[in-house]
Amino acid sequence: MSIARFSVKNSVLVNMITVAVLIMGIYFATKLNREVFPSVDFGYININTTYKGASPEEIENLITVPIEEQIFDVDGIDTITSTSNEGSSAITIKAEAGIEGTKLDQLLNDIKSEVDKVSDLPEDAEDPNVTKREPRFDVITIGIWGDADQEKLRNTADRLKDEIELIKGVSNVDMDGYLDREVWVEVDPRKLDALNLKFSTIINAIKKRNLNLPSGTFDSGEKELMIRSIGEVKGAKDIKNIIVSSYADGVVRVGDVANVAETFEEEESYVRFNGRRAILLDVMKSGSGDVINIAEEVKGIVKNERAHLDEGINISLADDESIYVERRLKTLLLNAALGMMLVILILYAFLDSRVAFWASMGIPFSFLLTIIIMSYAGITLNLLSMFALILVLGIVVDDAIVVAENFFRYREMGYNLTEAVVLGTQEVIMPIIAAIATNIAAFIPLLFISGIMGKFLKTIPFVVIVTLLASLLEAFLILPSHLHDFVKDNVSEANREARAWFNRVRNYYGNLLTSILRRRYLVFSSLVGVAIVTIFFGLFTMKFVFMGSSIAEEFRVSVNLPTDSNLDATDRVIKKVEELILERPKDEISVIMASVGGSSSSYSGRIRVELTEHGYKKIGAETITEELREESDLIAGATSITYRSQRRGPPRGSAVEVSIQGDEFETLQKLSEEFKKELATMKGVVDIEDDYRRGKEEIRFIYDEHTMGSLGLNVNDVSTELRSAFSGGDAGKIMRGTDKIDIIVKYNEYMANLNNLMNFSVSNGNGDRIPIKTFADVSYGDGMLRIYHDDRERTITVSANLVEGQNTSKEINEALIKKFGTRSVKYPGYTFKYGGEYEDTMESILSLLRSLLIAILLIYIILAALFRSYVQPLIIMVTVPFSFIGVVFGLFISNIELSLMAGIGIIALVGIVVNDAIVMVDFINRAREKGTDLYDAVIETGKIRLRPILLTTLTTIGGLFPMAIGIGGREPMLTPMAVSIVWGLAFGVLLTLVIIPCLYLVIEDIKLKIAGRKSR
Repeated sequence: MSIARFSVKNSVLVNMITVAVLIMGIYFATKLNREVFPSVDFGYININTTYKGASPEEIENLITVPIEEQIFDVDGIDTITSTSNEGSSAITIKAEAGIEGTKLDQLLNDIKSEVDKVSDLPEDAEDPNVTKREPRFDVITIGIWGDADQEKLRNTADRLKDEIELIKGVSNVDMDGYLDREVWVEVDPRKLDALNLKFSTIINAIKKRNLNLPSGTFDSGEKELMIRSIGEVKGAKDIKNIIVSSYADGVVRVGDVANVAETFEEEESYVRFNGRRAILLDVMKSGSGDVINIAEEVKGIVKNERAHLDEGINISLADDESIYVERRLKTLLLNAALGMMLVILILYAFLDSRVAFWASMGIPFSFLLTIIIMSYAGITLNLLSMFALILVLGIVVDDAIVVAENFFRYREMGYNLTEAVVLGTQEVIMPIIAAIATNIAAFIPLLFISGIMGKFLKTIPFVVIVTLLASLLEAFLILPSHLHDFVKDNVSEANREARAWFNRVRNYYGNLLTSILRRRYLVFSSLVGVAIVTIFFGLFTMKFVFMGSSIAEEFRVSVNLPTDSNLDATDRVIKKVEELILERPKDEISVIMASVGGSSSSYSGRIRVELTEHGYKKIGAETITEELREESDLIAGATSITYRSQRRGPPRGSAVEVSIQGDEFETLQKLSEEFKKELATMKGVVDIEDDYRRGKEEIRFIYDEHTMGSLGLNVNDVSTELRSAFSGGDAGKIMRGTDKIDIIVKYNEYMANLNNLMNFSVSNGNGDRIPIKTFADVSYGDGMLRIYHDDRERTITVSANLVEGQNTSKEINEALIKKFGTRSVKYPGYTFKYGGEYEDTMESILSLLRSLLIAILLIYIILAALFRSYVQPLIIMVTVPFSFIGVVFGLFISNIELSLMAGIGIIALVGIVVNDAIVMVDFINRAREKGTDLYDAVIETGKIRLRPILLTTLTTIGGLFPMAIGIGGREPMLTPMAVSIVWGLAFGVLLTLVIIPCLYLVIEDIKLKIAGRKSR
């Protein structure tokens, strides 16, 4: 029994399946989480190791290099980069493409095993911490700002953080500008020396007193009791009274040699919100969290908190991702609604109203079934999944159109209802399967695009493929039953008259086709010439960019000063930049958030600027940053001030990122200067800088080993005692409720004087205190601030940004490659790696070309299997290059660059544009098998298939048309893909109706000529 006849005979089952899909689909649609872009794990593993007080050179030699050498040959590692900082090593491992999920977990375990084998790390270094980098999903930022003191700001931040962390889907709340409480034990070294006490003695005394330990059990005969020794300190007063040492005439307490006070941690950064002191709370969601729901709950909590704020405190919101998500999803929903209206109108224009209705029902059925599968697959409602649904909006009805139109044709021919349904479906099953298979074949390679973008874009092909398969199920199982049950009457006379216009179109096309086929060689060769010229025009005049132009709604400012600058000096420069921004018209700037110091060191700062709608739409982030860039040149004290527009989407590097690799920093620096000088001569290149920084000035102790030996000292013990004294010692924590207050032991300000520093005493094995000046001399110098490695090589990276619209990353980098190459001629052994956006661009081009070739090969295999021919698939696939005429034309008149997204649209087009040709060639073959003359078979098939060809193409175009021209609002990231498909199909269908009949006859002419006969 055929599937069509099964559908007709089992209408109850079919209707139950339909209702089940509709109900479940609507339910799951309300449960899908919403976000801008899909949650992606980019496959990074971090190895962090702390070694307090060590210089970057020590960190590099003692920690970074041994770990890198141990792990570099672990299977599954793509790249290894590292940063050796003062006191810490940070190594980042990028997994090879395809390693994710359980494979990534296995790689993590393999790396942990190798790191555990490193046995020669310094004893004082903490154990390396190997972790998988979890994706960060920002939702909203809360600014708590004003003139209130730190205590009040902190209390407000604590209350908000505690409430927000209870919201479902919130993974973390990071705080910037928040100072933890600490107890400082500031030791006077003179008193230690007078009492012959070591610095470490103070730390140990506090640790031994501040305990809460189980001490066994006590059995009273009736019950068993736990014994616990309680020695916890409650505050500064308890610490002062801790006994450090006992003598015959008394005891020495901590308070006798140190000042003890409860305070806040030392301020290592300043944070401001719109120019006022602030604490910032960055709310992040888990992969399963809904951005819009979380943001709404956060706003509710903030509203309640505002009702009882202390005087001098304000709360503002910034970086609200939910606004962007709602705006983008509304744009896509509007485009989808407009597209669906166009699709349905087109169906009603060509088909009987009842047939058109049931054909259009394929859209909700396919979409809702896809949403059910998306929910189980963990795919959220985001820009890419929404676009995938819009992309197939017109395609999902193609198979239903072909079935319904063929049923409609059989009814017009007088067949009874059941036979019209069964024959109409059976006749087109193979062409429809082939058409859907070619569509899927075009999207399958997109699942394997390499790099970060590949992971990011996987949602599109997945959703498209699932929806197409759902539409196939609807066309073969659901639609025949509905046509049989609900379109029982013959086609009405009114409907015949209403569609009489199409008969005139069909007759006109038949006459035109007859005329064209008489001149088939001239027509075909002319169109081939046009295609070649157009494609070459596109290749040589259109610039390829990675992601294309899009609106930036915010920008970032990075400020660097000389590395010996303290926090206050850096803050003065940051304030000047803030003033420049605040002087802009108020209708341009929404929020300014400044952060000085922190993890980036005291010499640098960052400013985040959020623009108003007027600012980013009417003025533009590029214009604002260019004007600020010129004004910033007048600010004294900064070594660099760089501006960068922030666009949402997948992470991307700078337009220029040249990594210079080699052994000696002196040579690396010379090469860096050569690159920077060359970049400075190029048009549109701005914010040129490198990441080479000399460290702060160092006090270097040069030890006399002979004197040290005679005093019972060694370099390691002295160095360890110095590190503990000046880096501070952790003496435990005070528990106060859920708060943990660190106890920090350090020297007081007496040691800030160099002469006093030389009197610093260390203890030998006999307990004698010996001044350091006895066995050491002092010299001054500087080292590196940070040491970067890329694949175990020392690296300096030169970076730059581009003024939009003047040059592309590809053009600038290719100019650099032409001048410098990839290896230094002047300095053998030094190499250049061109990364950032250029690396992403080249990776994208190669991935697109590879995907295009795979798609073409898969489509050819499918067609060859369908037609059992090597030649006829080539006839069909000739529509592909001709559709490129439309792509070039569409991108050109739309002023859109050729980008990764436009390229993906071209690959998708390859699978869609052949659909019409498949059905046409299949029907010509069927007509000839029935004995129809070749020439008549071609013309009659053209006339018969004109309606379904126009229908399927117009519905596909209609679904994407609103997005392509921006009727329902523009989505810059996705518009290039829509433009490529719409214009490619528009030209493709016109040429299909001409090229396929011409080429079919040309091929047959060649066959007949070989056989010694001629066609008409």
